[in-house]
Amino acid sequence: MRILDLIIKDIRQLMRDWRTIFFMLVMPVAFTLMFGFVFSGSSEVTSEDVRLPVTFLDLDNSPLSDTLGERLASSAVIRLVEPENTREQLEELVADDDLAAAVIAPAGYSQAVLSGEALPLIVIINKNSSS
Repeated sequence: MRILDLIIKDIRQLMRDWRTIFFMLVMPVAFTLMFGFVFSGSSEVTSEDVRLPVTFLDLDNSPLSDTLGERLASSAVIRLVEPENTREQLEELVADDDLAAAVIAPAGYSQAVLSGEALPLIVIINKNSSS
């Protein structure tokens, strides 16, 4: 019975003053709409590619290095860009932060891999870059 008395008292207070009903019903909706507009950002869909730009220079020209290039091209993290002609040009592009990295497959890479020898890929990065 005590609970019923409290409910009736609260309903009477709500009905007495219109501002109470206004703040209980209208203000939450208004705040929700306001914050929705503020935090929604731009309504335009941007198709900017945010993957890291990396180039792959294949000096080996073998099926194994071609497969490596295809794997790099299908990556979700890096965006493969067309390579420059020389290693010096790649080093300059990486130093200028035009590229995040450059991967070079040296001549004889696939033959060394298939024979079990260690001929590492050459990776050029800028240690001072955030990418």
